[in-house]
Amino acid sequence: MKFGYLPFRNTEISLPMNLLLVVTIVAFAQFVYADANAERELIRAAVNGNVEKVQLLLKNGVPINSQAPEGHTPLMVAAAEGRTNVVKLLLMEGADVNIQAKHKETALHLASAFGRNEIVELLLTNKAKLSITDTGLTPLMMAVAGGHKKIAELLLKKGENVHAKQPDGWTVLMHAASNGDRDTIKLLLGYRPDVTAKNKDGETAIQIAQKSDHKEIVALLKNAGAKN
Repeated sequence: MKFGYLPFRNTEISLPMNLLLVVTIVAFAQFVYADANAERELIRAAVNGNVEKVQLLLKNGVPINSQAPEGHTPLMVAAAEGRTNVVKLLLMEGADVNIQAKHKETALHLASAFGRNEIVELLLTNKAKLSITDTGLTPLMMAVAGGHKKIAELLLKKGENVHAKQPDGWTVLMHAASNGDRDTIKLLLGYRPDVTAKNKDGETAIQIAQKSDHKEIVALLKNAGAKN
């Protein structure tokens, strides 16, 4: 499954390695910003959850929407790292919630991928858009792929498209089937996704679940009308 985004391009990352992305963000930030100028220092402070440093740098005129080489803003890295207090401060100071990084990911994508429930709520309250990345990933796909049911619920209530497809044909339901998350599958089925949809390899969600030996998921999908 293609789950490539930040900070790589055209990278395929299997779901069990999803947590590597968190490490990547931290390592990337610590390496790139070690000898940084003021804008990079702001991003580094956001990564580390240093509210006082963020406040000081903003007070000294550092642009709140400063972007790293890959396009990530202080809000994006704080959202990914779960730095709720930094996110609250940045939103209060007027940070742009809908800026896109190099691969069109936003703060909402990152918060959804890493299961930051409170931050997702904050971003949605502050008019975060339900956009897609350059690999066709929606915030809902990222939440589902990471097994974050509460976030998936929030996004669906906000109107996220349960029928969305990536260019390779992967759907939200396929991500959930691959992950083997029973509760999330039940949630999605309540929104009537197309259980017969196929990806470019000709696979349906039930076939993906069978490949991973997720027997309970297979049974749920059969009850919803899916065929082997």
